[in-house]
Amino acid sequence: MNWRQLLVFVRKELTDHRRDRRALLSASVGVVIGPLLISFMLTQIAKDQIAAEDITISIAGAAYAPTLVTWLEQQAGVTVEDAPAEAEAAVRAGTLDLAVVIDEDFQQDFSESRPALVKFIYDGSENNLRAKISRTRQLLSGYSATTGALRLMARGVSPQAAQTLEVQEVEVSSAQQRAAKILGILPMMILLSAFGASMGAAADATAGERERGSLEALLMNPVALSAVVGGKWLGAAVLSALGSTACLLLSALAMQAIPLQDLGIRFQLEAWQLGLGVLILLPAAFLAPALQMLVCSFSKTLKEAQPHLGFLTMLAMAPGMIAAIYGAENADWMLAAPFFSQTKLLSSVLAGERPEVWQVVLSAALSLAAAAVCLQVIARLMRSENLVINR
Repeated sequence: MNWRQLLVFVRKELTDHRRDRRALLSASVGVVIGPLLISFMLTQIAKDQIAAEDITISIAGAAYAPTLVTWLEQQAGVTVEDAPAEAEAAVRAGTLDLAVVIDEDFQQDFSESRPALVKFIYDGSENNLRAKISRTRQLLSGYSATTGALRLMARGVSPQAAQTLEVQEVEVSSAQQRAAKILGILPMMILLSAFGASMGAAADATAGERERGSLEALLMNPVALSAVVGGKWLGAAVLSALGSTACLLLSALAMQAIPLQDLGIRFQLEAWQLGLGVLILLPAAFLAPALQMLVCSFSKTLKEAQPHLGFLTMLAMAPGMIAAIYGAENADWMLAAPFFSQTKLLSSVLAGERPEVWQVVLSAALSLAAAAVCLQVIARLMRSENLVINR
């Protein structure tokens, strides 16, 4: 390896990337959009949760159940109003959030200690109404439980006689761990930023130069092939490292700005967590452009390389999706797989846990080894005249 030639190529690649403002803008958007999207979603959920504290319940047939209506009006933050004649049609049309329809035989069934019919009408497909739906369901269940207990007491029976179990819940996880579980999408978004930041640079350094014919002229110079490949790779890796680090820091700032306490989440990132998170991300930032350059080396044009890069992006999303669906975030085998190991370790750091040193070293070593293998394959491909000349 000629280190002087390597540094020359790194400076050349970074200069080219700096001049390509359109590619830099595209990479920056990919880095910023993840934290912004998470911030918007969690902020909206928090607003919906706050809105459910002051809820308006539309009731049809309130005259049939005056005790129920009075009990609801006495609850904190609950307002009762009359529902329109066609309550179900109004909810279906979206002009009414939810409605409670009381059967006309409610009073008779209630007086005879039979279950009285109450229809709770809502549209479960509306995500912004889930908090209101849950609150209304809890209120109706609370009235039913209170009334049932009073009926037992009126008959000289202790309400505890109907309670067969006394369940004591013991929560062993910390608030930070529960928050990290809810915010489990963060590691996936950060790893995606590592791919997105270097995507344009890696594609232009291989398929782009092959399409323009400049790769052939470049390799005709008396320079070491390892310096050419290493310079192109490091130029893209710098962008990947900067992008993933920026995404991590922006995510940390976004989490501080979101009213997570309204969701019952207590989440805080300390300096050691950010530092360790960057250390965990760097090997993935070196591997991502190596993989991108490898797949783009088989493409004659940038347009041909785009679907291959899309497949690699799916590869970055796979660890987070598998861990979320199958609950495999604590599986030890993830440490032996690049990107899976970064997902596992980042999740642990976000939960306030300190991974073992050997886990971080193993994750970094395997990722860097995979990057080295990719670079070796790229160098072998560039020795082929058919790949360089055939455009």
